[in-house]
Amino acid sequence: MVKYLKGSLHNHTTCSDGQASPEEAAKIYKSLGYDFIIYTDHDTNFPVEEYIKEPMEDFTYISGAEFGFRFKNHFNNNADVHLCGIGYVGDYIPPRESSFAYETISQIIREYYRLGAIPQVNHPNWGGSRRGYSFNYTELLNVNYPYLLEIVNYSDGGHNEGNEAFESVEYIWDVLLSNGKTVYGTMTDDTHIYFGKKPWIENSFSDIVDQWANDAREILRKGHTPGNGFVMVKVDTDNNLKDNILSSLRCGDFYASNGLYADFYEVRDKYIKIKVKPQNGENNRIIFKGRMGLPLKIVDGDEAVYEFTGSPDEQYIRVKAINGAGKCALFQPVFNDGRNKLLINK
Repeated sequence: MVKYLKGSLHNHTTCSDGQASPEEAAKIYKSLGYDFIIYTDHDTNFPVEEYIKEPMEDFTYISGAEFGFRFKNHFNNNADVHLCGIGYVGDYIPPRESSFAYETISQIIREYYRLGAIPQVNHPNWGGSRRGYSFNYTELLNVNYPYLLEIVNYSDGGHNEGNEAFESVEYIWDVLLSNGKTVYGTMTDDTHIYFGKKPWIENSFSDIVDQWANDAREILRKGHTPGNGFVMVKVDTDNNLKDNILSSLRCGDFYASNGLYADFYEVRDKYIKIKVKPQNGENNRIIFKGRMGLPLKIVDGDEAVYEFTGSPDEQYIRVKAINGAGKCALFQPVFNDGRNKLLINK
């Protein structure tokens, strides 16, 4: 039976700079309706079996890590680049400084693939908007490997929408796709804050879980907290869920969301069909986007179909669903130009 599992791709625990232990983080995420967590602590080898002593039923734990380096970006500012390795276990130590970001990004991606992990390039718009963000397509166009890209990172410094002078991350994604890159988009929490500031940190852990389940937004400020950005990963069996989740991420069989869900999503040779779940009476809008993010069709409603026409603007087609409350779902691009569709080391 085909179903979608809700998961967190980017979070931190007490193994680096997060507030919660690995087991506490998993309990909080499960209380929020998640089915799996991928641990991505900074510069850490994280074999799940060494940290999770009492795994919960109906929940999947997956190892990972986040490594980073610093370079002088095209604004001539010191900038940080971070990449998660989804499913990473190993002893890799990347360089801390780089003269050419694309070379070091490519090196880290190669190492992740060598170790069986899936690379995710994180928060390109990280940093202060006045001096320019960390990096954009200028660096990434020279990376000739497929990877995941955080389109939305719910940290305080994510700057996902850009500003008048700098591009949004969604625009960066379209530039990469339009230049033949295989890049799949994600939304993440980049969680560090689980218990917040006083008085929450003084509460017992069971109280925290109850409060999260009731109203997470009232407990903590939004940045770096659980439950904001996630992926919905398609699986067709309950057996060996870890491998099935990773396989679906490699194939782009997932969508990213901050709270909008699909009832139905189907891609065939001649069309894409989608149905979005209604939510609290909010109106849904479904946008089919092509080359450089050009809107090819816009439908106001819960259901839509796009039939391929053979237009050059259909080099790829991706679906974006939004509603009046600001909830959004980003579906992965459907490639019509014969490019590689798998996240593997070519």
